[in-house]
Amino acid sequence: MQSMTTGSEHADLLFCDSETDDDLHSIAEASMGLGRETIWAGSAGLAYHLPHAAGLVGEVSYPGALSLFGTAAHGPILIIVGTMSSVARRQVEALAGVKDIRLLPLAPSVLLAGPASEAWCDYSLLLADRLRQGGDSIVMLEPDAQLERSDGPAIAKALGAMLAPHAGTVGALVASGGETARSVLDLWDVTQLRIIGELEPGLPVSVTEGWRRPLLVVTKAGAFGTPQTFVLCIEFLRARMGRPDTIFDKDI
Repeated sequence: MQSMTTGSEHADLLFCDSETDDDLHSIAEASMGLGRETIWAGSAGLAYHLPHAAGLVGEVSYPGALSLFGTAAHGPILIIVGTMSSVARRQVEALAGVKDIRLLPLAPSVLLAGPASEAWCDYSLLLADRLRQGGDSIVMLEPDAQLERSDGPAIAKALGAMLAPHAGTVGALVASGGETARSVLDLWDVTQLRIIGELEPGLPVSVTEGWRRPLLVVTKAGAFGTPQTFVLCIEFLRARMGRPDTIFDKDI
């Protein structure tokens, strides 16, 4: 804490590196001495620790809070990976042995081509057919060396537009990447989310409010979580939907 307080006396911005959840906890605790004018910026993992460091919350254990919601809406689970993070890609790879889930890679060039393009229409039809059959799906952006960082906002907006027609079919949503989640929820006209718990530290589960129906939504930063994070999401959501507890084709 002392080094952070001393640093704040000589600089307006403090950058703290972290590798573990314990590091984030230490940063949150140390930052409590900086005063009321402090503005934090960082991952969902840091946001988790700040209220605890400030003494603003009690302990709510999983699955207690999550079980209050009861059974989720019917329909397939849609996982959207709009980040190029290697962490998110390893999390997708961990889903390889999961029953009834299909990866639908999406080239950013398809999104940039726009709704009038043949490639856009073909992909939208593929996704619609998959969801109509009731199959859980992963929409993941493919790596593209031609992309510029400045293309990010346009791709996120186009991804939201691509998925908007399927909002009524989806039974639960998992969105990886903050910009991706914001775009998709905006274009689905979701204006309110109520957090009902977390699957693991920094991985909130919310339910839509004031929308056409209650929809479970899991959001996470692109580079956040363990290799099993998406597996945990699928396991939890399928259980809420009353689907089989066993999710793997074979023991892993």
